Amino acid sequence: MTTLDTAKQAAARAAVDDHINSLDVAIDGVSEIDVQFNCLKGGGGGCHTQEKLVASCAKKFIVIGDEA
Repeated sequence: MTTLDTAKQAAARAAVDDHINSLDVAIDGVSEIDVQFNCLKGGGGGCHTQEKLVASCAKKFIVIGDEA
């Protein structure tokens, strides 16, 4: 498990388990970004649910993608 994975899991647990209503910032990665800046995610649905919960609690949401 990478450091990023560990951080994501900790943030998801904090947002869900401790009932935190607000985060200053949430950071997530995407598989693709199209020319209209729509973000496409890979992976499974269960993970997406946690990521959406964390994102909905964040004042600022940062998406990271690359040209790969």
